[in-house]
Amino acid sequence: MPLRNFRAPFIFYCDVPNHKDIKNKYYPRLKDILHDSNDTTVERWNCKVKTTFDFTVDCLWDDYFLDSVVWKHLDQMLKHVDLQRYPTTSELKTIWVNYYKDGAFQEVHDHVGDGLNQFSGIYIIDQKGSNKTSFIKNDFGILDSQVHTKNIEDIKEGTVIIFPSNLLHYVNPVEDERCSIAFNIHCKF
Repeated sequence: MPLRNFRAPFIFYCDVPNHKDIKNKYYPRLKDILHDSNDTTVERWNCKVKTTFDFTVDCLWDDYFLDSVVWKHLDQMLKHVDLQRYPTTSELKTIWVNYYKDGAFQEVHDHVGDGLNQFSGIYIIDQKGSNKTSFIKNDFGILDSQVHTKNIEDIKEGTVIIFPSNLLHYVNPVEDERCSIAFNIHCKF
């Protein structure tokens, strides 16, 4: 009997070569923004995390930052991942900071949003200890599987992870501190 396999979801990751420069330039500003802001939680999220999700952080829209963290690595991902179709244009829809203290976590979620996001990413700008992000391929209980990227030593501070926006993921409780920058990309095909 013939069998056809579907392309599997993917998790693409790579290091940001100029991570130290980016961290020195942007991380102090991001910490100040999170510290100075009165409301850095999102009530509809079931988690313990400070975030800038509901407001714009201007420095994250800086061309140097976006080229170093988003566009260079999206292009790299598109060269390595076997997609059915490839985008003709890509647009950054949202970008925000998530800051975790000891015991903080993020619930299982996706980044589909309004249905216009095809790819999402996580840049780990500051992290003590192992990575805490885990991914779930949900086949409604029939073939569920998880990938705990905390077990992949290559994923560490200075790494960008790019994945399909509909791939479920979560952040396990952190033991110390973690700061990541998440983003969503809309593509036209």
